[in-house]
Amino acid sequence: MEIMQKMQKAFQEVFEDETLQINESTSAKDIGKWDSLHHIMILYSLEEAFQIKFDIDEIIKMECVGDMLAIIEKRINK
Repeated sequence: MEIMQKMQKAFQEVFEDETLQINESTSAKDIGKWDSLHHIMILYSLEEAFQIKFDIDEIIKMECVGDMLAIIEKRINK
């Protein structure tokens, strides 16, 4: 499964909305429920989906889906 598809699924599960569509520019301002708790839930879900563990520096850099995608691509292509 493509990275963005896995991310899409994770977001849909965390926000309990199977119609939710994300793209690289999607950020917290685009999803009303995206608060600090949901952010942690998204990070955990992505860590599980991609079998990785984000470090604090990576987490700080994550301001939108594109940032998350870039970090995940970098981590799984090592």
